Amino acid sequence: MAEPYLQAEKLYYSFRLDNRIAVKAVNGVDLTVNKGEIVSLVGGSGCGKSTLARLLTGIYKPRSGRLYFNGKDLTSASFLRTQEGKELSGQRQLLFQDSTAAMNQRFTVRQIIEEPFILRFPQIKKEDKRQKIGELLYSVSLDEAILTLYPWELSGGQRQRVCIARALALNPGLLVADEPLASLDVSVQAQMVNLLQKLRRENNLTIVFIAHDLSMVRYISDNIAVMNEGKIIEQASAAEIFNAPKQPYTRAMLKAVPKLL
Repeated sequence: MAEPYLQAEKLYYSFRLDNRIAVKAVNGVDLTVNKGEIVSLVGGSGCGKSTLARLLTGIYKPRSGRLYFNGKDLTSASFLRTQEGKELSGQRQLLFQDSTAAMNQRFTVRQIIEEPFILRFPQIKKEDKRQKIGELLYSVSLDEAILTLYPWELSGGQRQRVCIARALALNPGLLVADEPLASLDVSVQAQMVNLLQKLRRENNLTIVFIAHDLSMVRYISDNIAVMNEGKIIEQASAAEIFNAPKQPYTRAMLKAVPKLL
């Protein structure tokens, strides 16, 4: 049996309010994600999903526990200092919930998408960079005509697609999408879910898809992990979670999903 592509073991992360009080946002998380899967992480607001997303992508460093990615221990400081460790950091990309805040408002779409190339591949030729930017826009169903526009001139769906294009610039293996549908209209949400599934197939992506409700999760997920009070309390296939949930909290979440009359 192949080892997991991403595996968290007893991850802890806390925020200190002052010298005496520490709030445990992630409290001993165990999570397994296999190559090519879409694993949805669901739970109520404040349960620690966004903090875990930042741990999985290296923005936060765990206070304790282990995080393995593609067989490498990312909690080993000595490994992260190696060239391979630095390269693996670009293999994990985070798609933020607020697409507006995630972009520099003074940058055009072209500047936003080309920024990863400038930072990681400064030697890339101008014509090659132009071609890659065009390919990235095509992959997220955007026209090159928007390259001269600024973020405030785009719709919410267009902004999120630009953020996805930028995240794909470094050809990552893992995309962690932190509630990317929260600020979008229902019709645009469906388009975004279809886009993520298409990109998963075309780019051999592994996706951790974070949501606070289950309305879209059943459609997109291979597996679902349920989070509550900083812990993963249940992880199973989408069919098992929806048809035979084991935890009372999971059953309560399912009952809260709106049903069409």
